[in-house]
Amino acid sequence: MAYLNVGGIGMLFGPAVQVALDEFPHLEALRLVAAYGDAEVRRVEAPAGGWTADTLTRELDAGRHYADSFAPVNAFVGQHWLGSTEV
Repeated sequence: MAYLNVGGIGMLFGPAVQVALDEFPHLEALRLVAAYGDAEVRRVEAPAGGWTADTLTRELDAGRHYADSFAPVNAFVGQHWLGSTEV
């Protein structure tokens, strides 16, 4: 299992937990949601060509202050969970 932190959002990669762009609707919005109260604290619409690892990384890095200010925060693309400030 490998750990990656992008923009304050921790993500686990490995046989049991794996984030793959082809496994979720990559044309849906990136959402940062506060874990307490489920308030959406940041929403970024998908680029015209859909999300790639690079565009997701850039947007998570750009929104780092949201993750820090509203932690704990979960990151989603559509309803697909990407990671959390608590991972």
